[in-house]
Amino acid sequence: MLTAGYCLINFTTNYNGARQIRESLVKFGPEAAYLGFVAIDVELNANVPSYYPTSFWTANPSPSDQANAVVRINQAVQQVLQVGLHPIIYTNPNSWSTITGPNGIDFTNLDLWDWKIDTSGNGPNIALPIVNYGGWIGRVGKQYQQDLVLSNNLSMQIKVDFDVFDRSAFPPLPNPNYRPLDLTANIQTSAHLVKISWNNSSADLEESRGLNGPWTQVLATSPYSAIV
Repeated sequence: MLTAGYCLINFTTNYNGARQIRESLVKFGPEAAYLGFVAIDVELNANVPSYYPTSFWTANPSPSDQANAVVRINQAVQQVLQVGLHPIIYTNPNSWSTITGPNGIDFTNLDLWDWKIDTSGNGPNIALPIVNYGGWIGRVGKQYQQDLVLSNNLSMQIKVDFDVFDRSAFPPLPNPNYRPLDLTANIQTSAHLVKISWNNSSADLEESRGLNGPWTQVLATSPYSAIV
């Protein structure tokens, strides 16, 4: 059973932060009710460079790109909250300052899962070293080893990460506040006009499987229509 989840945020896709979280929630399926937290993964991941504006790979990230990134992170956080789950931030000092710039302190109300590969001998001591970025004064989780290779008697090798978490990261389960994602589409017809709305007002057209277009956006009160 899944105990936690995370979503690596793509900062260049047309999908906003909320949509990316909904994609993750669909993959979590019914086990979402048992997630201790959903981590918003805000890191510069060299394996997927296209996820980031080009300025994030330079010495002078664009303030505009950073402002847009903060909006996307907040969209993701709000979507996690909307379904009653516990959002936390997974990041590290370099990634956080590059991606969020001066607005990173907007998220200090969220718990931090700190990527802190520990060479100082603190290992699983979650309190050390002291957190000194993003406005956080502590962490709820620490990743202190990464890509450690384990092998067994069958000569199979796997890479694992070592993490330690404070118990507060995991609320009583199943989560009594969890509200399953509702992507139900409501269709109304009037003459030759079809109007579509969603029980979840933040959903968008591509998430309603089985609805074939082409669709044309019209008034905000009736987001999509088609002539049939």
